Amino acid sequence: MKTRNNNPVTDMDSFRTMKKELKWTIIDKFFRPVQDKNKDPFFRKMKDLKRLLIRKYRSKSQRSLISVIMPTFNRAKVIPFAIRSVLRQSYRNWELIIVDDGGQDDTERVVQAFKDPRIRYFKKRFNKGAGSARNAGLRISSGTYLAYLDSDNEWDPDYLLLMVNALKNSPSHESIYCGQDIYRSSKRSPDMKFEGVRAGLFNRSMLENKNYIDLNVFMHHRSLYEKHGGFDAKLVKLLDWDLLLRYSNDSFPFFLPCRLGTYYFGRADNQITFKKRVKPMARLHAKLMSAPLILESAPKLQSVLKISSFFSIPKANDRLDLSRKTTVIFVPNSKDLRLVRLSVEALLKNTDRRAYSLIVIEHHSSRDFARYLKSLESAGHATIIWTTSNSSLSRKVNLAISAAESDHDIAIVNHATLATNGWLGGMQQVITDIPNAGIVVPRRVLPRNSSYITQHVPFCSRNFEADVSLSMHNRNIVDPFLMLSKGYVELSYAPLMGVLLSREWLKRNRSNLVFGKNDYKSNLKMCEQAVKDGFKVVYTPHSKIYYVHK
Repeated sequence: MKTRNNNPVTDMDSFRTMKKELKWTIIDKFFRPVQDKNKDPFFRKMKDLKRLLIRKYRSKSQRSLISVIMPTFNRAKVIPFAIRSVLRQSYRNWELIIVDDGGQDDTERVVQAFKDPRIRYFKKRFNKGAGSARNAGLRISSGTYLAYLDSDNEWDPDYLLLMVNALKNSPSHESIYCGQDIYRSSKRSPDMKFEGVRAGLFNRSMLENKNYIDLNVFMHHRSLYEKHGGFDAKLVKLLDWDLLLRYSNDSFPFFLPCRLGTYYFGRADNQITFKKRVKPMARLHAKLMSAPLILESAPKLQSVLKISSFFSIPKANDRLDLSRKTTVIFVPNSKDLRLVRLSVEALLKNTDRRAYSLIVIEHHSSRDFARYLKSLESAGHATIIWTTSNSSLSRKVNLAISAAESDHDIAIVNHATLATNGWLGGMQQVITDIPNAGIVVPRRVLPRNSSYITQHVPFCSRNFEADVSLSMHNRNIVDPFLMLSKGYVELSYAPLMGVLLSREWLKRNRSNLVFGKNDYKSNLKMCEQAVKDGFKVVYTPHSKIYYVHK
């Protein structure tokens, strides 16, 4: 089976049967069964898909070598469980590289007791952490594909078989991950108890806020290691998150909706998950902070907006289509000149001047405000359209649209919209990839500590900025499978500030667009009109705006 837009996801009819259940997993990553896990409909469909894939793949060639990297440190008591789960694999062409990170227990004796030539044991003199140990394993590995298993976790016997074949069947992807059962013990209750399943469709913007992909159920082609290197050994924790962010920046991983791994919280006494946190998330975010994307003066920007970090945006296409012009309509509905200047400066700094024309539409307000707008016009940055003070938003926008070139796309922004580098090109690429995209929606990112973050995406952390374009509150996800390899998602609704309206759709509706207040009903009406006209509302993770209020 090939999905629309020739997106080579899988050729299993059963994958489509899970579309309804999988739709919301793009923003909700942890599931507890509503009843017994063997009877829950979603869990049962994952189990059925697994059976189908086993039948499909068990006769496939096993010529591709898979290297399994297993770091360990004083885990002699639990490592046999992990080793046996590798030995039980139905896919037989693997090498297990166990790197003992300077442990002082009987791990070597325990490992050597497994008389299998595919198991290779190496011991380091000093304990330098899991990242260093994994890197040592990667350096001596030979596999075309690389997988990771910690010494206190386990795999399903068909994990390697399903993962490597599903990845081969997805040529647009270089990596893959799957669902994982979570078991937990505590000091009060030492017995392992089933807690739920960690699973879900890939969402790059959410991965920048919170890690939901466990390394134990992640496999990738060797090319990613050769291109991006291994683990950052300087990170005490979250080094797997760092690796996932780097590996998914150019090529999004494919999600296989099967439960093929088991994670045990509390199985090992020295489990790093249970160790005291030394501000690991803050350190990782500090590392990932790139050069300021908006202003030369980052401290000034952060003091105004309290934005924690700026991530580089995965580019769908690094080249801006200069043959496709855009009119950016700026409606500064604020008397705060500082915020208006910030928004305009972000737009000017982060948009190729050859690709757009800027129309600012405003009534005569304060003297300083008018002076600033006139300075933009004098410098050739913008055309100013002055209106009466009581003009509605609808009238302002429609005046600007009528003044725009008829063959231009239209982007509408206001004082609360801060463009980032590549925002326009990222949205343009969607129209190239999906010609009937009428409204293109970028990441709509709220600064850290915004009270609206968890309202829209409960799974996200408010400690860091978060994208709320895909919203549980708005229930706006229609089709997350629109183009999995690029992360495009079809929506039913999006706030229209910051979006791109395609010229193809505008040709049909240019004189009929009615903008009310920037509220849910008027925005929904516009989105519904686009769908009625045969166009789609499409979200892209390759374009990013910040949406801020004072």
